[in-house]
Amino acid sequence: ETRDGTDTVHEGRDRRGRPFLLYAKETYDERDRPAAIILVLGDPAARDAAQSAFVRSTLLIAIGFAAFGILVGYFLSRRSMRPAIASFEQQERFLSAAAHELRTPVARLQALCGTARDGRETPTQVLEKVERVAGQTTRLVDKLLVLARLDAVDTPVSKEPMRLDLLVESVLPEDAQVDLHAT
Repeated sequence: ETRDGTDTVHEGRDRRGRPFLLYAKETYDERDRPAAIILVLGDPAARDAAQSAFVRSTLLIAIGFAAFGILVGYFLSRRSMRPAIASFEQQERFLSAAAHELRTPVARLQALCGTARDGRETPTQVLEKVERVAGQTTRLVDKLLVLARLDAVDTPVSKEPMRLDLLVESVLPEDAQVDLHAT
């Protein structure tokens, strides 16, 4: 029986203990009078299986979207971090080269200090050698700085035509004389 024209759903068990669903819907004629009641008997296991399938498919879709988001985030973060990683690698290469190249002059200066303490050479001789080593070290540091600048440039080096007379003028002081011997 339905009450006040509303649909009724009843869930229960039959005599053997099996679950069932009973759905009742009242229908009306053209004068809006109750004409009939439609009864549908169903198995709740089918409803539960459909709901479980829906939940499983929804979870699989959510997991798929999450995995897609993780992959996209991973690749985007790697791409955005690439310049920073390259910069760190460049700094590491420069520091390694600088440490390697500066090790020899520092060892020579330490040896000269030992020579000066022992008195095997005069202070003037030791000072001249220290000046030579300092000059060589200065040139080495200048080369390392040029290397660092070249390594830091992101744009590739390109060949361009250049007037040699302008290059010579920019490198040499104005009062310097140059003797050219062509062979």
